[in-house]
Amino acid sequence: MTRSKWTFAVVLIASLLLAALPGAAQDKTDIEVWIAFTDFRLDWAVDVANTFNEQYPQYNVTIQEYTDYEPLLEAYTLAQEQGNPPDVIQLFEVGTQFALDSGWFKPVSEIIGDREEVNGVPVNFDDIVPVVSGYYTIGGNWSSVPWNTSTPILYANTDLMAAAGVESIPATWQELEAACEQFQGMKDAGEISGCVTWPNHGWFFEQWLAQQNELLVNNGNGREGRPSEINLTSDAALNIVQFHKDMYEKGYYVYSGVQRDWTGTVQSFSTQQVPFIMTSSASAGGITNSAQENGFIDVQRL
Repeated sequence: MTRSKWTFAVVLIASLLLAALPGAAQDKTDIEVWIAFTDFRLDWAVDVANTFNEQYPQYNVTIQEYTDYEPLLEAYTLAQEQGNPPDVIQLFEVGTQFALDSGWFKPVSEIIGDREEVNGVPVNFDDIVPVVSGYYTIGGNWSSVPWNTSTPILYANTDLMAAAGVESIPATWQELEAACEQFQGMKDAGEISGCVTWPNHGWFFEQWLAQQNELLVNNGNGREGRPSEINLTSDAALNIVQFHKDMYEKGYYVYSGVQRDWTGTVQSFSTQQVPFIMTSSASAGGITNSAQENGFIDVQRL
């Protein structure tokens, strides 16, 4: 999602809040927002909230941060049970169906209705990247506003590539494996720990299945009906497992030993222990800044 789309999403959230609350009030109306980040994304959200508060002084938006989606969801569930939930929360994508099932949230399209603007802010669902819009459309209704939608991408240290004689950034599994073979000399010499790393996370498995036009669960990945079977033995699924196994056994893939290790994998790349990392596009800013701090700035993304 581009930065302009990000901004649109947050402005739309603000508009929804304005639409849902009294338009004229003597005292400030507090609006509590919970998000699942403590990094630069938190800073950005606070800046947007402050800007909103300046534009609409009758409201006071406050941001409460959490370290990840799971503790945020646990805290929100407890807050609902205690009768004091926040006004807005940021759920991960896979929480979309839970949000609808819980009855705690109202679909965005239901809130907006036929309006093309809310309090002077244009509303245009067609302005959202189609594949993102499609994800959040459930039963023909736009369920929520995408805020941190991302995709896995490959980051490459082109300085190390040049040192190993790798001329282009790999674009396929086969090209990555071939490039890793060229780095074996540097690994044997102790100059790097391996060729590539990525968090051991199911998100990559899901994405790689989709790239092979394969579903993870039946009933249209749950879009046509609640799934009753999971697809882990198809040729597409086994392709992923075999690729992962081959890369690890050849010493190309560096595993930190910790599942879902976003921080450790980025650290391996930032300290130039591996020339490639597959991780979220949301990490682009942090990876570039970290690369600069560690003395190399030639980072390319594919």
